[in-house]
Amino acid sequence: MSKSVVVLVSFLFMIQAFAESVFVRPPQADPEIGTYSATVFELVKAEVSTAPGFTLESNAKNATVHLATKLLKLGNSFILSIDKIREERVVFTAKMKAATLDDLDTVSARVVQAVLKESKTEGTAQVDDATEDEVTRGTRRIQTVRQWRVSFGPAWGSNLNTTKSGILGSLGYAWGLDAQWEVLSNLSLSGFSKDGESGAYYMDGMLGVSYFFTKGKHAPYVTGGFGYASAGASRANASITDDKANGWAGRIGAGVKLFRTTNLSFGFELNHSILFSNTVSGHNPGLTSLLVVLAF
Repeated sequence: MSKSVVVLVSFLFMIQAFAESVFVRPPQADPEIGTYSATVFELVKAEVSTAPGFTLESNAKNATVHLATKLLKLGNSFILSIDKIREERVVFTAKMKAATLDDLDTVSARVVQAVLKESKTEGTAQVDDATEDEVTRGTRRIQTVRQWRVSFGPAWGSNLNTTKSGILGSLGYAWGLDAQWEVLSNLSLSGFSKDGESGAYYMDGMLGVSYFFTKGKHAPYVTGGFGYASAGASRANASITDDKANGWAGRIGAGVKLFRTTNLSFGFELNHSILFSNTVSGHNPGLTSLLVVLAF
């Protein structure tokens, strides 16, 4: 026997001597899935036998480490859990979900690797062994509540050369981020054309957010927005011929939404908007409105 062969054999014996012996206990499983226990048992043993630094031991007394496997059913999925036991003390536990029976092969291999190395199962993933649960888990999201909003009510202009109230109408769309936050967009138009005042208007398009103070079906909230607006002063005064402004605008408000748990809800909202460009007499035009809001 050559010297190199002797060295190689000696090296292999050293590896074997330092390898940790592992005994795999028969799995525990729910009665309805007990038929899968034998399959899982063989899969776990096969993975242990090929794990670097570990050897599969058939005698429990000779093993330094025991693996206790549990197989549970959750809906249509399976949960595989393995405890690493040393001197009758659990030193590490790893578990993973198998969305289908076909995933049990991959899942058992990755859970065994994780529990032997005492690492997270996420760290055992390879490019070719992602489970169905991992593939679909990243695509699942909370479905947002989406509603159209129609609003209408009286409005009062400021710096629009009018002292009378007008009418505001608004169409919007809301996306509920969660139970207390909404993102909303809306277009609104208000006009003033009575009692000798004509031509005054205020229109805007805004994107904003609303925060509800409670999660109940009747909830007060505050709201705010930012967007673009256009305003024109009343031309009832002959000295004013074309006093208009366009530019960025902001809005703040508060309200209450009723019957939030139904598909059709309504509420009341008080708003004040202001256009940041100057118009009548060098002042910023604005609008205050009291609205009935229908959401569906």
